[in-house]
Amino acid sequence: MRELGMTQGAFYKNFADRDDLLVAALTWASEETRGFMASWAAAARADGIAPIARIIEEYISKRHLDHPERGCLVAALLGELWRHSSVVRRCAEEQCLHLFDDVASYLPTERREDGRALYLLMAGTISSARLASDRASQIATLSEGREAASRLIEMMSPPKDRAGSDGLSERDGSAR
Repeated sequence: MRELGMTQGAFYKNFADRDDLLVAALTWASEETRGFMASWAAAARADGIAPIARIIEEYISKRHLDHPERGCLVAALLGELWRHSSVVRRCAEEQCLHLFDDVASYLPTERREDGRALYLLMAGTISSARLASDRASQIATLSEGREAASRLIEMMSPPKDRAGSDGLSERDGSAR
């Protein structure tokens, strides 16, 4: 705070109490992660890549692993937030739901309910990699998590020759 030219008193007077400070921090962290995901998705579209593939690649990355202070609140704090007041837990839950919904928005419409599972797989991968005792184990965990997320996405995607909702094959337009 000293670098910012602020005293502790000047900082803390902006918050009613500790819970108010935590709610503000959780909201900010969630909004930052949501912004990262939106920018990754936009870049993927510009590159002709599926947005969800880019989100998985960027989220389950060495950069995210090495910088928890710039990463997702779910990966960094989920295991600790249950200890806090109902106000803080409610905020954390609300912010998590926003993150789950954002990921779900990049999934096929009929699989949007799987957004939570995919997000938790990604966050769990980062959390597990951070627990690993050496760099090789961390990298292996990231790789395994990306592979699992990619397999989950594959399972969510309709097969190329599956009949569309109109009963026509998407491949050749013929009735099934």
